[in-house]
Amino acid sequence: MRQRRRAWLIGGLLGFATAAQLLTGSEVLAISAVMAVPALITVAVIFRDRIQERLRYALRAAAAALAVFVVLAGYPLAFLLLGPQRVSGALQGYGYVARPESFLIPTKLTLIGGPASVLDSSVYIGLPLLVLAVAVTIRMRRHPAVLASAVTLACAMVLALGGRLTIHGAATRIPLPWLIPAHLPVIGSLLPVRLMVAGYLALAVIAAVFLDRVLEASGRRRILGLAVVVVALIPIIPTLPIQSSRLDIPAFFTDGSAQRLPATGSVLMTPYGNEFVDYPPELWEAMSDLAFKTQLGIVYTPGPDGHLIGPTVDPLGRELNALGDLDTPAPTALSASTRATYLSDLRAHDVTTVIVGPSPGAAQVDRLMTELLGEPGIITGGVTVWYGVPAVDG
Repeated sequence: MRQRRRAWLIGGLLGFATAAQLLTGSEVLAISAVMAVPALITVAVIFRDRIQERLRYALRAAAAALAVFVVLAGYPLAFLLLGPQRVSGALQGYGYVARPESFLIPTKLTLIGGPASVLDSSVYIGLPLLVLAVAVTIRMRRHPAVLASAVTLACAMVLALGGRLTIHGAATRIPLPWLIPAHLPVIGSLLPVRLMVAGYLALAVIAAVFLDRVLEASGRRRILGLAVVVVALIPIIPTLPIQSSRLDIPAFFTDGSAQRLPATGSVLMTPYGNEFVDYPPELWEAMSDLAFKTQLGIVYTPGPDGHLIGPTVDPLGRELNALGDLDTPAPTALSASTRATYLSDLRAHDVTTVIVGPSPGAAQVDRLMTELLGEPGIITGGVTVWYGVPAVDG
């Protein structure tokens, strides 16, 4: 509530930051907007006797922020919500909700590992840190930053539980507050557990205020306070070294071969599905400096139910999924109608090149494409390539 700078400057900076956040991570911006509500309400209640004298400054700053935001992000936002490829409905549904015990039970990602799943590990606080937050809030309840942060933390924890209370991994019929914003446009696509991003920030503020008071003390009080902070932070120390894995990139995508692919049309790459964490075609494309286009990728596009995620599930896509995922035998021969359907799918995506990369079902996919395109592909750089696909299908 200091309001020391010019309103247009503060508002302009806020508008710039908001636009930058929209263009780099719209979900984080939505989370910030949702979780700013309880914090602002708390601050307004604390300083209710000063609202009138501060309101004019706040409105001028808000107007400046809106103007800057519209100039910088108005077109991208309009394209997102109203453009020809806009999608409808909640994109991510009600999955990824926290269980009440997940705030206290550590996961295998922490130094003091526990049985909790990684799915809702993003809400873990630990009992010592939660007790410290409650104790500091009670002790310093007249401190505006502490009180606003405590309210934000509590709201984040409740909303992270989702629309229905989940106990022992099973959803119950007990309704929770998230049911209300879950039906709002845009907000309904948030994953509830990710609201704890704001909760962790609020938790950090509470801990920082307490630590500031501890450092102002002397003697035993300072030592005791520092010890309390250390004990509270121990349960959230991550497991070290942090788990990682190395993914093999076929040489075709790093030795310059991909740079010679046609600039027009698209490249059909396999494995086609989203299940192959160890064989990610999107990563291969990135390692080629995005030298070509492909229909793969986790992208939301319009679909029969409002949206579709991932590559188009046409007949050829389903066949490639089955062969690559399950390593099922490829058909020894294709009927005339099946061949026509698969070639039509290739033309629909303007496919000029087919690349079969390493995967469990690569041999089966290889056989299918050889049968479909009438000749074996060229083995090079750890992949099999068919060039000039339109010329082959005639």
